[in-house]
Formats: sequence, structure tokens, C-alpha cells
Amino acid sequence: MLRSDLKSELIRIAAMVILRAEQPTGGMVVPEVCHLRAKYPKSNLEAFEFTVGCGMDRAMLEKHLAIAQRHISEGAEHLARQQELIDELAHHNHDTTGAQAVLTTMRETQAIHIADRDRILMELQN
Repeated sequence: MLRSDLKSELIRIAAMVILRAEQPTGGMVVPEVCHLRAKYPKSNLEAFEFTVGCGMDRAMLEKHLAIAQRHISEGAEHLARQQELIDELAHHNHDTTGAQAVLTTMRETQAIHIADRDRILMELQN
């Protein structure tokens, strides 16, 4: 039987990932998001869209950079916590399949945040 506090933590982290994906930011759709839309057409992926370029001023780019950096930082914390939960589940001989699937999704999301940050940094250098 999965401990109640571990189950609650897994649900909380999964909910945060879902809620983040439901927060629209507007702007230009980047190629990675277009690919995800094609793969998951019913997904709401606006959270991964950042307006970069299109005549955006430096102040707005810096604002988007701060957001991207915050997402990366928070994502790293969430990834570490999810791995801890998986390790604890495994230690107690519980099935980790679902938790591993959530971790995979979280890693994919983190990669998108890193790509967004890198894209914004490139735009700021131009």
C-alpha cells in the first residue's frame, strides 16, 4: 500500500505540471511546440510558447528570460523531488511505473524550458 503522504505528493507534482500547461502565455509558436501539437493535438501547450523576436523590445525579452529561468529553476527542484519519491517507492518495493512516466514528462518539459531560455538568450545577443 502506498503511503498517503507519498501519494499526495505525486498527485501534487502531477497537478502542477498540468496546471503549468494550462497557463497561456500567448505569442509565437516555436517549432518544438508545433511538433508537440502535431503529436498531442488535444494538449494545451501554450505554457511552452514564448514570444521571441517579432520586434519584441529588449525589456520584454528580459522579462521572458526571467520567466524561463524561473521555470528551469523550479523544474530542477520538481525533478529532484520526483526522483526522491521514486527512490522511496522503490525502496519500499512499490510499483514506480506511474511515477517514472511523470518523471519522463517532467524531463521533457524541462528540456522545453531550457530551449526557450536558449532561444531568448540568442535573441538578446542579436
